[in-house]
Amino acid sequence: SSEAAITGDDTLHCWGLPELLCDTFTHCQYSPTATKTCITGGCPQLQCQEVPEALKEAGIECSNCKLVDGAIMCNQYFDNQVDRGMCIETPCTSLCGNKTRCLAEPGCIYDDGSHECRRPVCEATNMADCLASDACIWDQYANDQCRPTYCPVQTRDECLADRDGYCRWAPTAAGTTQDPMCKERACPYGTPDACGSNPTCYWNTTTDLCTIRTCMYTDLEPCTSDITCEWPWWSPTCMPKVCHDDYTMADCLANPVCEFIGV
Repeated sequence: SSEAAITGDDTLHCWGLPELLCDTFTHCQYSPTATKTCITGGCPQLQCQEVPEALKEAGIECSNCKLVDGAIMCNQYFDNQVDRGMCIETPCTSLCGNKTRCLAEPGCIYDDGSHECRRPVCEATNMADCLASDACIWDQYANDQCRPTYCPVQTRDECLADRDGYCRWAPTAAGTTQDPMCKERACPYGTPDACGSNPTCYWNTTTDLCTIRTCMYTDLEPCTSDITCEWPWWSPTCMPKVCHDDYTMADCLANPVCEFIGV
């Protein structure tokens, strides 16, 4: 969609992004007072069409008009003001390379390494400050423990369209910023190394996805009593069974960590 258009330098356009998604990007910021404008000079309420000239001469303005089934309808008693609040590009990005002006601009920080001036996003160093922003998640196992949420979208289609399989749709959720319907799945890590940093997760070599660990037993006996689990001699923990006894030879050999012994 136009809201998700990508520019030539792979930077997501800010214009039109929902507030939560907007807040996850360092080059964007949500302005509660900003309004849509039309570069052609038309009316935002009319999808940038202009008020007919005859009506303009009669004193009709954009706010006196609205679209009904695609047709412009105007009345001097209409009060159709432009909605306020939209995602815009942060002024920080225009100050890259100028540390003095960047640091003087409210809400901007400067990176001495990249000479980038940006809006700080999810850079808190403690959980309370991190979670004060609805756009941020505290992940104690990640390198950057305070990070942007992977699922800052509001519709089911956008949620399931998905961000690397990290999101799930929860239809019974309240649909608020505190309890969104689009939620992160457990173990939202994209590489085996990142996945392995979280002891509650393991890398599923069959699906190539990071999956929540189901065999969290701390003792050998309950672990081996669970037919879905095993405690290999080389592992310090109980783990989900990878090579199942009922595998056919083909299934077994298809998994690089398994060996078919035969009958």
